[in-house]
Amino acid sequence: MATSFPPDGPLKDAEEVPFKVRSDGWTIVELEDGTVIRVKAEIIRIVRSREKKDPAGNPLYSVQSAPFVFMERASSTERKDQP
Repeated sequence: MATSFPPDGPLKDAEEVPFKVRSDGWTIVELEDGTVIRVKAEIIRIVRSREKKDPAGNPLYSVQSAPFVFMERASSTERKDQP
């Protein structure tokens, strides 16, 4: 089924590509004050252009994703910025 992605976007004649998640990793950072932030991108949809190609002749893909961000604030007894 042909679709436009994003709607009325540059990939006018694109097809949705089935995919499976092979790895589901998080980026985890700790701030100076002890706060921990975890981030990952959840892939929602992938489409491939039927017509457009890059300069090497590879098809163009567009990936729709949603970021997930979780923050764990250190308690006041654990915070490194507190005396």
